[in-house]
Amino acid sequence: MGLIERIAIDLGLDEQLFLAGVKYMVFDGHSAYFEGVKGIKSFSDNEIQLFLKSGFLVIEGSDLKIKKLCRGDVALTGCIKAVRKEI
Repeated sequence: MGLIERIAIDLGLDEQLFLAGVKYMVFDGHSAYFEGVKGIKSFSDNEIQLFLKSGFLVIEGSDLKIKKLCRGDVALTGCIKAVRKEI
């Protein structure tokens, strides 16, 4: 069980909500953790795009760095300004 799933259970969220799709947390705009990622579509210092089961995520910011990429989990650092899902 992943970190985000443990938090969802502690919050009493519906199981269907946290079992489907991507899950992520942004920590004060300086780092982020993603679960359910299928791969990296593109990356630069200002934008990272992550493949999902359906569509992809676009993370915008500055000085972005990939700190972890392992079994569907991605950890990023930098100044994170926006996260949006594209279909």
